[in-house]
Amino acid sequence: MHPLVIELGHLIGAFLFGAGCSQLATDIGKYSIGRLRPHFMDVCKLSLELLCPPGVSPTKYIEDFTCVEGDAYLLKNSRLSFPSGHASFSAYTMMYLAIYLQARMTWKGSKFLRPVFQAAGLFLFWFTALSRVSDYKHHWSDVLAGAALGITIATLTALYVSHLFKFVPEDRLLTGDTKIDQLNGMRSAATSSEFSPVKSVIVDNIL
Repeated sequence: MHPLVIELGHLIGAFLFGAGCSQLATDIGKYSIGRLRPHFMDVCKLSLELLCPPGVSPTKYIEDFTCVEGDAYLLKNSRLSFPSGHASFSAYTMMYLAIYLQARMTWKGSKFLRPVFQAAGLFLFWFTALSRVSDYKHHWSDVLAGAALGITIATLTALYVSHLFKFVPEDRLLTGDTKIDQLNGMRSAATSSEFSPVKSVIVDNIL
């Protein structure tokens, strides 16, 4: 198999592995904590008159209640506020993209092109995180926890699982006639005055 295909498969595999870990950690938090979403009262259709009758302290913690109406799926989903899945996934993908561009985008034509792409991705994550709070789908602390989770897993995956900072030597990416032509060119150059006899012997041994 061509080395480029192997390298591409490794990069995609590492990204998917990290995404799976991020999603698994998010689901563990959601189903372990079971925090109510900000719009839970609207989904459950609770009667405030029954929950807070006259003479009862408004700060009393309510443990037993029954939803008047509501879809079973929406009721279940309204208990999965912590941490924010949208925040964790968007933070993971955009942070991983920023690290990928830092490691592999080596074009020297512009000093600002890479930072612009990185900033665009991070701002996209920031907008997604803010929208979860403005839509009353999450508390701000849910979004903060999800973002921290996604950023942490993206950083660990990029540094310790993927090969983003490990480059394959160029001669390993050449196969067949391309590699033979390159080595023949090295042999021809070795016979010129610019190369020493020692270098010529080394090239002959390679061929």
